[in-house]
This record gives sequence, structure tokens and C-alpha cells, in this order.
Amino acid sequence: MREANKDKGKTCPTLQATPEELARMMGAPKSYTFGQFNQKVLQPAMDEINLKIDDMDLDMHKGTRGRKVVHLEIYNRFYPRKPNLHDEDFEPVPMVDWMKDFK
Repeated sequence: MREANKDKGKTCPTLQATPEELARMMGAPKSYTFGQFNQKVLQPAMDEINLKIDDMDLDMHKGTRGRKVVHLEIYNRFYPRKPNLHDEDFEPVPMVDWMKDFK
């Protein structure tokens, strides 16, 4: 999910899915409504990614039909982090295709 286009991911979503597809991919219980899934699974996961990986900033946009959320787009506002010469513990995060199992 680290790949992004040059306009910092604002026009090209990194991940597009329905709430049901995303809940299945993330292993959420089937009994969760979208509100529960968003509050207990999706937001904590995005917050943890944003905290632990310095050069990523995930942002979610919801597509609705009436009041029901029918489409989710997750954008990566990618800010390349330049390694600091004084950072001895700096290791770049490997580029991995996390979605290969779901295609």
C-alpha cells in the first residue's frame, strides 16, 4: 500500500472496496455493522499505520447511497522520508504487495 502517484495519492486511491469486501479482507466478524467495523477495526488499523510508518498518511473517503456507506476509498498521502545521517536504526520498510492474496 505504499505505492502512490506523484500528487501524493490525492486523486488515485490506493485501495477501493465495498465495506463488506474490506471487512472480509481484514478478518472482521460478519456480525459487525459498518459503524462497528469502522470504529473497532478500520480506524485503529489506519491510526496504527499512520503512527508506526513515518512517511505514510492514510486517509479514507466514504461513498454513500442515502445514509448507507456503499464504497470506500483509502488514499495514501505519501511523504517520502529522507534518511537522516544520524539515524543508526533507520531501516526502510520493504515494498510488499499486500493484496496479492485477494486478487
